[in-house]
Amino acid sequence: HETTSMDDDQWLCCEYCGNRFNTTDHTPLLLDQCGHSVCRSCVELVIAFQFRARTAPSSSCTSKPETATAAAAAVAAAAVPAAQEQQQQQHCWAVACATCSIVTHIPVEAACVTDGMKPNRAILDALAEREKPAMCSVCHTPGVGPLFDCAFCFSTVCEGCWDKMHITPAMQARHSKIPHTSAPPTEVNNKCSKHKKTFKLFCVTDSTLVCSVCAFSKQHQGHNVVPIEEHLGSASQQLEPLAHQLEEKQTKMAATVNTIEHEITEINKAHEEFDADLVQATKRLKDLLQSRCDSLLARSQMLRKERVGQLSEQRSSLDLLMKHVAALRTQLDHGHQDQDQISLMVLLQKASA
Repeated sequence: HETTSMDDDQWLCCEYCGNRFNTTDHTPLLLDQCGHSVCRSCVELVIAFQFRARTAPSSSCTSKPETATAAAAAVAAAAVPAAQEQQQQQHCWAVACATCSIVTHIPVEAACVTDGMKPNRAILDALAEREKPAMCSVCHTPGVGPLFDCAFCFSTVCEGCWDKMHITPAMQARHSKIPHTSAPPTEVNNKCSKHKKTFKLFCVTDSTLVCSVCAFSKQHQGHNVVPIEEHLGSASQQLEPLAHQLEEKQTKMAATVNTIEHEITEINKAHEEFDADLVQATKRLKDLLQSRCDSLLARSQMLRKERVGQLSEQRSSLDLLMKHVAALRTQLDHGHQDQDQISLMVLLQKASA
């Protein structure tokens, strides 16, 4: 199991077994009576020890679980005699805090012995924050490859940003390129590695810190070397115009943003009006088409009735003609040749009509 000896990380370790908390077997569980935390494995171990003490009192105080650590067994053994009677009355397990010895009770009816305890979210969040992958402090791009720490710049950068920050060969020689670890450098090296003297001067030509001995060496002969305070003052004066320019650009950008937002608002308003007009025009067109369809349908029905009436009259006339033709044929078939010419002409006229 992973352990740590740093004072800052003690609160991330279980007080029983000393193992570092995690999200699996060593999940930090909150003791609600005192606010301290203990890992899941130790809680299960303490309860298992108490279960043995309850089921076999004669051997529980002398036996030691095979998987128990010395600290967990000691705390469990101390908690059993004091809380055994209260456990039997209240039907609960007792977990004594290794820091303050305050006892927290867990109901026996819980489906799991640790269901009655809440995880310590503060510790879990701290563990998750520490497990986040490191990224370059310049480009802020995760997963860009190996990272390096610069003791002079006090920054963590990738390979590409390192070359951009350390342009001159002198800067690359003076600024130590250290492979990045889980923790950033805690101190800035303010002494010359060659002469072991404190940096008090700055070489403007090479853009690097130098000590009093390096300033008179051949490497910096003829270079513009000034005290650090003077360089900081001149750098601040050089930065003031840039700051004013940035402020002006920021003001212009803010005005541009306001103009764009106003234009976006106007465009949205125009689109909303257009959509409303389109809906109204569509409704009017739909009403016009419906009215036209109703008119055409009514006219079609009227024309159909007229045509049907005309055809009915023609059919009646044809039926009457067929009757006269049938009567004429009957008379002709019976041999009424002696019929007077007038009757015959009348029949012919009716037939022709």
